[in-house]
Amino acid sequence: MKIENGKLFQPKFTKEGIAIVIDRKFKGEIKSTTISRTATGKYFVSVLVENAKEVPKPVKIREETAVGIDLGLKSFIVTSSGVKFDHPKHLQKSLSHLKYLSRQHSRKKKGGKNKNRSRHTLALCHEKIANQRKDYLHKLSTNLVKNHDTLCFESLKIENMTKNRKLAQAIQSSGWGIFVEMCKYKAKWSGKNILQIPTFEPSTKICSNCGHKNDTLTLEDRDWLCAHCLCSHDRDINAAINIKNYSIKNCGMRSRRKFGELPALVGAENQKLPV
Repeated sequence: MKIENGKLFQPKFTKEGIAIVIDRKFKGEIKSTTISRTATGKYFVSVLVENAKEVPKPVKIREETAVGIDLGLKSFIVTSSGVKFDHPKHLQKSLSHLKYLSRQHSRKKKGGKNKNRSRHTLALCHEKIANQRKDYLHKLSTNLVKNHDTLCFESLKIENMTKNRKLAQAIQSSGWGIFVEMCKYKAKWSGKNILQIPTFEPSTKICSNCGHKNDTLTLEDRDWLCAHCLCSHDRDINAAINIKNYSIKNCGMRSRRKFGELPALVGAENQKLPV
């Protein structure tokens, strides 16, 4: 496989080649290419290149450069520094149009040209929503990795959370899992750290000031007052602060090991912690 004069040459296309639009420049030895086709008829070529670059070592974990991140539905994420990023809700904004196109597609005769046209139009709508979501997640994850050395998350069981039929659509359209994975590989490329606390750690119900647990807290309570120290909390900011404190505190317990998980972090991905 080779690329010359804006054309792709590979087996079965060695003479004429395929006209392509190069998205980005790359240096190194080309190992393989993968051609994929989307539902809307667009073709993409992903090129695997060996550039002999080493992955940088993770920086030292410090409380000053760490940030706790709480994922939510009202605000997409809330950081321990008190910054809230609004939920874009791309699917909800296009849902009425998507339903209309789905109804039109279901009424077309099978095997006809109108059926194929409506299928293509419906696929374009789905593709636009997916591209909007990925664009937002890429920009947000890049911003977080660029401005912080350590990102602290909560391990969420998204598959179990979607069993709630009232919240399933909002959770699945948020893309929490994709967002965390983006942060992981971008942090690895940049020499940053990703920490995750256990799933069932009560980060929302614990007062970040005194550590008192509020068992009466419900999902409707967005602000609450600690009965022990009388400190007022925003539900999401308090959770983000607890996620950061728990991660930093328990990370130090495993600092002597080269590889390891945080305590009670069952099933989470092992990460390389700095010695």
